[in-house]
Amino acid sequence: MQCSLITLWTLFIAAANAGTLVLETDGPVNVQFGETTIARASEPGSLNIGELPEGPITLRLVRSGKATIDTEVNVPRTGTTTLKLAGDTLHVAGKLAPVRQLNDPVLVIKPAHEQRFTVVINGQDRRLVSKETVLDDLEAGTHTVEFRSEDQTLVWVRGTLELTPGAAVSLFIEEGRMVTAGGTPNAWNPAKGR
Repeated sequence: MQCSLITLWTLFIAAANAGTLVLETDGPVNVQFGETTIARASEPGSLNIGELPEGPITLRLVRSGKATIDTEVNVPRTGTTTLKLAGDTLHVAGKLAPVRQLNDPVLVIKPAHEQRFTVVINGQDRRLVSKETVLDDLEAGTHTVEFRSEDQTLVWVRGTLELTPGAAVSLFIEEGRMVTAGGTPNAWNPAKGR
């Protein structure tokens, strides 16, 4: 028993010694790796980001009211690499980093813990949402959105979503409550009840 605990402890210590990233930002930003938000700043400041795989990775920086940015970052085995985001410029370890601005809007749907919904976009596109989901395949423009129960028999809320090029919008949905919107101001407009 003692051997397996020491081995397990050694595995945890090895993972803790992996290199980290520090992002210094001049405004609110969500940091995504794959389709998962791994760090979030609601105001200017500094974020410590760990537990990333060693080597080159793609990070997506979703900013409120600004174009979303994709960038390649090399995660070190040990030590810390500092990223500085100011406006549309990103420096990695003191050097200007190439970034790719995404002109398509990004929508993040965040259901409450252990809740599942069906989201219907423009009356056609139906998606089951059970965890934070990033939709980056919507075009700029006005979209009708309905949040329904998982079996689609009950409409929880409906409204319109105004997506501009490069917009980043998050919608938090919880059963029995209004949708809470974040990101681009005034993008979500709930429909009035009947």
